[in-house]
Amino acid sequence: KRQELIQRLAADFGIESFDDLLCFLALMRYRRGGTSLAERVAAYRGGHRERTLLPDVVAPILQATNRWVLFHDQLRDMVAAVTGLDPLNAAQMVRRFARHRPAELATLRREFMMFAVEWGTEMDVATHTFTRILHSAGATVARQQIIADALIVCAMLYLAMRYPVAYFVELANVHRGNDSRRDAYLRRALESTPLLGVDINRSGIDYTVEDTGVRPPLWTVKGVGEESARRIVRARGTQKIRNAQEFDCLIDDSGITYKIVEALVGAGALESVGCLLYTSPSPRDRTR
Repeated sequence: KRQELIQRLAADFGIESFDDLLCFLALMRYRRGGTSLAERVAAYRGGHRERTLLPDVVAPILQATNRWVLFHDQLRDMVAAVTGLDPLNAAQMVRRFARHRPAELATLRREFMMFAVEWGTEMDVATHTFTRILHSAGATVARQQIIADALIVCAMLYLAMRYPVAYFVELANVHRGNDSRRDAYLRRALESTPLLGVDINRSGIDYTVEDTGVRPPLWTVKGVGEESARRIVRARGTQKIRNAQEFDCLIDDSGITYKIVEALVGAGALESVGCLLYTSPSPRDRTR
């Protein structure tokens, strides 16, 4: 449900460029308490709730983010533009803003105003910028982190568009323990390719993509758990089972029960090796 919500909000946001993607991802990580992503997206689309004109020295810094202060470097640039501090000292002052210590606030305000006046900034501009920085400090995010997130998103979108079957199959494998998410991704993968049958030689622990379709893992057979599937895969190794005799050896090596063997045979997992029926080679196996 959360993924569906994010997809809907991303569509409402109208991502048309890499910068738009950065802003949307920044809103997802924005740390201002008490607001949902939907509320932040709606507010962003309408511009910042403050309707006063931005000072000329600040407006260019917030132009790309629709008047919102989203990134750490925007706060740094705002401090530098109003006070004349170099980037390093401006960043240090931003960290003091982010601490929100009441005992330090008066000193911080006095220093900020002093630097602003010395730099030639008008008092009302300095006051307005101080308030904006104080409100936004602690809620912004690192632009480098958001760029990294955006590159991952772009790579995932590329894979989803270019190799949709492999992409959604891998997502199904990642979410193997979550039935609803796994099945949802698997349905997406199977929109353009068939689901093949379980095969004792080709099926393993994960869903795999073959030229003719998606091969399900051994544990999808009812009665075959994931641990039994792992035992079979370990016993099989890199060798292919060619006949019933070799399958008998696999049973001994893996220690699987006769009931599991029956389940595999019933699912057609041994058709490729000519085992349509299976008879336990010893009474010991029948009692497992």
